[in-house]
Amino acid sequence: MNAFPAPRIRLVLADLDGTLIDGGLMLSAADVAALNRLSEIGVSLGIATGRPLESATQLTNQLPGLRYIIPSNGGAVFDTRVQSFLHSEPGFRPETMALLADLADRHDLLMNLYTAADWYVPRAEEGVLREAERSGARPKVGVEWDEICEPVVMAMYMGMPEALSAAREYLRLKVQDLTPLDSHFDDHLDISPRGVSKGVACQKLMTHVGVTKDEVMAIGNGENDVPMFEVSGVGVALRDASQELIKVATHLTVSLDEGAASVAIGGLVFGELASVHRLWRPLEHH
Repeated sequence: MNAFPAPRIRLVLADLDGTLIDGGLMLSAADVAALNRLSEIGVSLGIATGRPLESATQLTNQLPGLRYIIPSNGGAVFDTRVQSFLHSEPGFRPETMALLADLADRHDLLMNLYTAADWYVPRAEEGVLREAERSGARPKVGVEWDEICEPVVMAMYMGMPEALSAAREYLRLKVQDLTPLDSHFDDHLDISPRGVSKGVACQKLMTHVGVTKDEVMAIGNGENDVPMFEVSGVGVALRDASQELIKVATHLTVSLDEGAASVAIGGLVFGELASVHRLWRPLEHH
């Protein structure tokens, strides 16, 4: 049974990789149309992503109604209209940065570092060049962690999956003030300071916009979207999303290739029956 009433949504937050795009920066025509319709009825649109700010801001050409960006897995909240940060996290402690750098060396991993606005790497390896091409962002190359003056709000390891798995397990067991998260990409591992997440940033944005939990809809597919779903009244996971996310979702939508966001918005914001019938409650999904 697919029919359910559409809630009154005033803020929509969507993940990028695996939800709106699968590499690159081009959104589908259906998703662009649906996302741009939101501003016509006074619904605010935000993007919450692990990507750096520079990458996400390039979407404003396709999404003129994009008002808010949460980059670096919740490291900051950016208002595209006034071109300024509404919130920025204090970042990692110096001793934690030293531990992460040592762990990267021991497992032959390249450590990427993100402040609220910038992306830093110690050297431009093949993975960095590939990430720059995919994201449309350009890192500051040749910079070590102790040379960065601004707070570092997210780290990302690049390397072999086995090495990333070992690093994640070490961080999970030995380090209490970090949150390691699997990325949409197998050769990446995202790491945030404990207490920094898309969910915390979403709550900061909700306070700024003046909306309640029940007026927020989040759309996503990955582990890093779980905190955002937990603070949103409506959480729409893609049907091929991570099991961790499906467990906290209120609804499931179709896959990225089938227009996941356009179906979620059509059904739950505009109440269009054609889209409603392509949504499920999680327990109905097999």
